[in-house]
Amino acid sequence: MPQISYVITVYNKAEFLPAVAAALKSQKGLGEVEAIFVDDGSTDDSPAVLQDIVSDWPAARVISQVNSGPAPATNAGIFAATGQWIKIMDGDDVLHEDATRALLDAAEKFGTRFAFGNIALVPWKVAQHGKDAQPVIPKTAAPPLSVEAEHDTSPLVHFAEKMTFNPSCLLIERKFAQEIGGVDIRVFAQDYSLYLRAGHRTTFAYVPTDIVWAPGAGEATGRVSDDEAQILHDLNAELAYFIDETPDLDPAVMRRMLTRGTGRAWKWASRRAGHSLFSPYFLTYLLSRLPTSRDQAIKRLFWSRDIFRRTSPVRIPVKIDGRDAYRTMPKGSTENH
Repeated sequence: MPQISYVITVYNKAEFLPAVAAALKSQKGLGEVEAIFVDDGSTDDSPAVLQDIVSDWPAARVISQVNSGPAPATNAGIFAATGQWIKIMDGDDVLHEDATRALLDAAEKFGTRFAFGNIALVPWKVAQHGKDAQPVIPKTAAPPLSVEAEHDTSPLVHFAEKMTFNPSCLLIERKFAQEIGGVDIRVFAQDYSLYLRAGHRTTFAYVPTDIVWAPGAGEATGRVSDDEAQILHDLNAELAYFIDETPDLDPAVMRRMLTRGTGRAWKWASRRAGHSLFSPYFLTYLLSRLPTSRDQAIKRLFWSRDIFRRTSPVRIPVKIDGRDAYRTMPKGSTENH
């Protein structure tokens, strides 16, 4: 059994893939590894680049699928993995050479099934022919093995307040990832769901330094994290889905999630849609600070997503001929639940 399964989701990342693969092959202090690249229907040169990568890397393979979105692609890799641990990666993120070892050490130190570190956005240099992008890595961050790992014993409280990480930051035990169902395919931006599902069942180990570098805003076409409305829309949706699927959730944590989600919607309504204090989004935020039922919390979080769809197009997962897919809802659309 491999010690580590790298699961790399790819959609039109041809120029970044050589650097991503090189960083994975350069990881230090590990036993046997496997790399699973999930090509989510790329329309650029990614399929050809991936074939070049796996042709001289026996531990790597490619899963190709019709474009379905990042959540189904992530789950395809999670459920194909055979290693003891899974290290998820976006197809344009580059790991520090000690990142995986540092996460593994942290998880083993605290006996957790989940570990994570920080991500930094950096400029990238791209060759004139459009391939072989390389990150401009800063020298200021402490090396991952030089910092003292921390034990987050209340991860749900932490992630109810903020979400500043992406899948490339985490390491998760494979059996655990599969037991909790992988990521939630009911949202397009899947990052948050894995942290929530895992945080309800285990404590987290944290490596408090940059372990992965990602392209800065606008440098990678189609990067979901550049789409603020999509991210915020899906954060609120995922909170609602998570509360719905977690009947034993601590009511105090649920209320914190509700307050955070409705507050996020109110800020967007105020800053992006010009709403006043008479806005229903502000009223909903105020009500969220009072005791509320689980059903009411779910309804308010689902409703709060409307403001993001009213001001920006948002992608929604759907089924087409029985397969996972997504459609883009135009600005101003709403959807009932």
